[in-house]
Amino acid sequence: RYFKIFIPRFLLPLMDFDGFLTYVLKVKKQIVNPEKINDYISEESYFGTSKKLYVILPGWRQSPRWIYNILKGRIKKEGHSYLFYSFKPEILSANLGLTRKSFFGIEQAVHKKVKSFGKRFSQVVLIGISLNSVSACMVANRLKLLTTLVLVSPARTLAEATWHGIRTRKIRDAWEGTGVVLKKVIKEWGSIAPENNIDKIHANKIVVYLSKSDRVVP
Repeated sequence: RYFKIFIPRFLLPLMDFDGFLTYVLKVKKQIVNPEKINDYISEESYFGTSKKLYVILPGWRQSPRWIYNILKGRIKKEGHSYLFYSFKPEILSANLGLTRKSFFGIEQAVHKKVKSFGKRFSQVVLIGISLNSVSACMVANRLKLLTTLVLVSPARTLAEATWHGIRTRKIRDAWEGTGVVLKKVIKEWGSIAPENNIDKIHANKIVVYLSKSDRVVP
């Protein structure tokens, strides 16, 4: 037996992210308000008995989730604490100004939270994965409490990674459709580029993991 399901025409673009992005660009509606941090970022915390804190900034769309579940489980098993942040995928979009403000919002929120602990933790490990290696470098550049910075599949510039990336092809198409060139993106996102946020990193130890299968690592 088959059933017909009626979906209003205006909802069709919302059925997938690419369509969602196109729809947003068309109606020029902001889907993320950088002034309201809770609109696009959420925090999960666990506090163990040790004085070691892990701050985890996952990759775009937090996938695959099972990896993060294993990581959090291991941290808990060893008696450590963690802050795990989740982000809406719209923190990265073709809207140059909105994306830039979103990353500054993430940096400010994480920095404020960790700083509020004062001397509660003797070790603070910041893990930035893929897209969020961007915000991780921004946080590390200001956070004096940081002891270790771990970057997984980072790029020196978000602009080039987005422009040449496979999963971000729709964003590039949107730029090219409106006459935006790579040079402009690099300029607009210069303040959030990892290469411009490493000169004052306070971590005693920096660990970088690169994937052998990545085709684009600008």
